[in-house]
Amino acid sequence: MNTQLPNYFWVNHKQTYKTEVGDGYLWSPKVNANNSFNQSYENMKLVKPGDIVFSYAMGVIQALGCARSSAYEAENPFQETGHWGSVGWKVDVDFFVVESKFKPKDFIDEIRPLLPAKYSPISATTGNGNQGCYLAEISANLASYLYEKIDPSGELEIGQLDQDKDENIPLTSKSVYILQRIGQNIFRKELIKKFGHCPLTGIRLNELLRASHIKPWRISNDSERLDSSNGILLAAHVDILFDKGLISFDDEGNLLTKNNEVDNLLEQMNVQTRKIELPQESKKYLKWHRDSFNYPM
Repeated sequence: MNTQLPNYFWVNHKQTYKTEVGDGYLWSPKVNANNSFNQSYENMKLVKPGDIVFSYAMGVIQALGCARSSAYEAENPFQETGHWGSVGWKVDVDFFVVESKFKPKDFIDEIRPLLPAKYSPISATTGNGNQGCYLAEISANLASYLYEKIDPSGELEIGQLDQDKDENIPLTSKSVYILQRIGQNIFRKELIKKFGHCPLTGIRLNELLRASHIKPWRISNDSERLDSSNGILLAAHVDILFDKGLISFDDEGNLLTKNNEVDNLLEQMNVQTRKIELPQESKKYLKWHRDSFNYPM
C-alpha cells in the first residue's frame, strides 16, 4: 500500500473553471505566450497521483480534487479561450464542489503567513489572485487551513461515508485524513451513479445510503480503494449486516445469510429481494468477502 503523504496544490482556474472541474483535469501551456518561463506551468510536472488540489475561481475556493495521474502532454482544449500553444501539460483530477465555499481575501491576515514566499497563488497584500499563476504548490499547513474553512464540520458534504472502517486506524496526519475523505467521496459518487438505489431495499434517498467497500478500505491497495467494482450501495440498516458478514452474495448476486436469525431479521425489515445485479468485476471482491466470513465454498 502506498503510504506516501500527498503534496498540495492550489489552481487558479479563471475562465476555465467549469470545464476543468466538470471534466476532471488541469491543463496548462508549457510556457507563457511570449515563450518565457512560468514556474506555475512547471509545477504541473510535480503533481503525482494522490496529490490534493484546491480549486480557486472568481475569488473563491470552490472545489477540492485528488490527482489521478501525473502530468502528460496533451492538446490545448481551450483553443478559443486563451492564446497559448497547441500542446501543454495535462493532469487528470477527480474534483467535487464543496458546500462551504469561502473567499481567501476575507481571511488574508490569517492566510498571509501560510502563503509561499515565491510563486504565491494570491497576493499576500490584497488577497486577490495572482494573474500569472496557474498552479502553485502550497504547504501542508496552508492545505490544512483551507480544508478547515471548506469543511468546518468535517463532513465534506458527503453524507454517510463508508466507515469500514477506519475507526480503529490511528490517523497521525491531517494529510492522510484529507486524502481518505476525498477518496471515499469519489468512491461514493461513483457508486451512486452506478446503482442509484439500494438493490436490496429499493431505497433511493442518498442520505440513507452507504457506499460500502466489499473489501474494506483499510486493507485495500490504492487501486482497490477507488475501484467501484469493490463497492456496493446499501441502505444503512442492511449495510451493517454486510459489514459484519451477516449477509453476503454469491457470484450470481444471490443473497447469502449467516443463519436463521438473520433470515428472520431480514423478514422483519421487509427485505424481500434475494438476488441483485452486480458487475462481473465484483466477483473477486465478493469471493474475498465470503472467504473472510467463512461462507461455504
